[in-house]
Amino acid sequence: MAGQRIQKVETDVDKLITYLKDNGKSELKSVAKKLGVEEQVLQSWVDFLVEEKVLGVEYSLTKPYIFLISPKKEKEMKGLEDYKKEFKHKSDKKIPEKTAYLWRNHVLEELETKRNFFYDEARKRGFTDIDSLWDEYVKKVEDLG
Repeated sequence: MAGQRIQKVETDVDKLITYLKDNGKSELKSVAKKLGVEEQVLQSWVDFLVEEKVLGVEYSLTKPYIFLISPKKEKEMKGLEDYKKEFKHKSDKKIPEKTAYLWRNHVLEELETKRNFFYDEARKRGFTDIDSLWDEYVKKVEDLG
């Protein structure tokens, strides 16, 4: 096994996605030719991928053109510290003397919206004395702020 290289497996649908990434909006018929698949087969893939919101289809007269739907840029995952800096920056402009107080209240309000979820998950996992766990969690979050 040593020295063997792991090969990447690529399906024909992967090849379609890669083709569209590289070439942009393309006529369905020409894509089928480039990929070496029948138009009907490609159309079935496209139908599924359109339903899953991976691809889009536009028509020019009677010719279908397919394209990748750009995923909405998801917000980068932010940590508590990033939110705190953003909050502080915004509130310091308006009411700098109350920033710390407002931040603490904001955090506690957000925690309160998570309380039921926390309790449900703790019960699922068989924890006892969930109130103490919750209090400990709140304290740790407050200490971060």
